[in-house]
Amino acid sequence: MLSSTMLLEEFDDFVDVRGRVDQWIASLGPCSAADLVDRYERAVDQITVLEVEAAYALKVPGLAAVAQAHADATRRLADAQASVARTVLKC
Repeated sequence: MLSSTMLLEEFDDFVDVRGRVDQWIASLGPCSAADLVDRYERAVDQITVLEVEAAYALKVPGLAAVAQAHADATRRLADAQASVARTVLKC
């Protein structure tokens, strides 16, 4: 039985997750709290679009509908989180 730690290590071998995150953080440069919230919203939107596109590409019956529902829920959650962040950060 594979543990989640083993799977994560195998995934890290395939994709340099830490390196990608460090690269992404470095690319942000100096920015305001409002910029970070906007970038978060764009990132979530881009990820959910890719999720739905991948589901359609697999052509598995029903998978695209599930992916679309998941993407919609994820976007609503991200919108709520961004709204709270803007309120707390006053931006």
